[in-house]
Amino acid sequence: NYAWNSGLSMHVGAIVGMGGNITITGCVNEADVTIAGNHTFYGGIMGMAKRDVQIVSCSNSGDINIKIGGNTIMLMAGGVLGVAFKNNANALIENLYNSGNLTIDSNISKKESRIGGVVGWLYSNTFAHAVNSGTVTYNSGEFYYLHMGGVIGYAASGATITDLHNKGAVVVKKEAKQLTSLVVGGVVGYHQDGAGLFSSALNEGPVSVEGNMTENTATNYFRVAGVIGWTQCDMSDVTNKADINISGNLYNAHSNQHSIAIGGIVGYHTVKSGEKATNEGDITFTANVGHLAPDTDNLCRTWVGGIGGYATVAYSDVENSATLSLAGSHNSLYAGGLFGYISSTLTNGVNSGDVTVEPNTTMAGFLLLGGCCGKFANAVTNIENSGTVTVGEGATTGNNTYIVGGLAFSDSTNEFTIKSIVNRGAVVVNGTFGKNL
Repeated sequence: NYAWNSGLSMHVGAIVGMGGNITITGCVNEADVTIAGNHTFYGGIMGMAKRDVQIVSCSNSGDINIKIGGNTIMLMAGGVLGVAFKNNANALIENLYNSGNLTIDSNISKKESRIGGVVGWLYSNTFAHAVNSGTVTYNSGEFYYLHMGGVIGYAASGATITDLHNKGAVVVKKEAKQLTSLVVGGVVGYHQDGAGLFSSALNEGPVSVEGNMTENTATNYFRVAGVIGWTQCDMSDVTNKADINISGNLYNAHSNQHSIAIGGIVGYHTVKSGEKATNEGDITFTANVGHLAPDTDNLCRTWVGGIGGYATVAYSDVENSATLSLAGSHNSLYAGGLFGYISSTLTNGVNSGDVTVEPNTTMAGFLLLGGCCGKFANAVTNIENSGTVTVGEGATTGNNTYIVGGLAFSDSTNEFTIKSIVNRGAVVVNGTFGKNL
């Protein structure tokens, strides 16, 4: 067992703390590790990898416990590697394995946390072949940014990522008052920069976010998904087989737009495209969502989909067989068996999962509910729904309501074609509705 306690910046690894221009091959850590301090970069094998580091065929099976807070600038932690930072083309990171549990007890009030079951922060690298089977848990009293995934917390600057597998639970328990960004995925939290590629990923670990959160900043994001919370890259051949559960109170104290995106595969997808995505994990979203600032509820949006919550990119060859269960109080709710909202083309999709707004759920504004899509804004071709769409007894809306078996709503001013849409699912509507149904 190893333990560190420091008020200074730390680069900690059970094998190497920080290094550049080195090769680490076939290294194993089996020891449990406990860390208490500030400004920490931690990995079960290596804390920070700088220039031209090669880390190949390494594993960690020791449990990692980190306690951090106060004026900490950042926390980057992974079961194997904390940070792969600004490496160039000679860097190589592959065949990494973690089976140890990673637990963070955090009260960070200033900057960010990037947490992954294998790698916390991947910067400008090709990363292939990684498996996590340990539970990744983040217990928080305060945080500013949190990017967290079962394998990678945050990947930036064109990282090419292939062949990732998560088997461990991803758990966030929060009571946060200073949140700017929460992005959580069963495999990857956030994959930034459209130059990157994300392919061949499987999640079998349940994802859960619970507690109360208040967003106090001008820019804020809440993205949660079975595979990847938020991506700006091309994505293909991805599967989620585990359930997603979100509960609590999610509020914004400012008058800016407050958006929540939840998906079986991806929460929020912009810039590139997606294909060959399959979701088998049920989504349960029981939360109260809104603004604390007066007269701003019209800016609050919740998007939930069996494949994606919110997508501005083209998708093809997608399938959802899992259920969506939605409850609580919302302003406007957009939900679909495939997508809550998609603004680009959608081709070849199948939904067989039920989409249910539970009894006594309230929506102050819109409800857009579809067996395939809540809202769409481009061509849709060859889509089939056999899931039942249900609005439970006692549900209420304050504005327009659209509930259908296929595609619920589009207000696009562009011309496009809807072709070969088949619905076999029942539509069951109860409740009290606003001015239009």
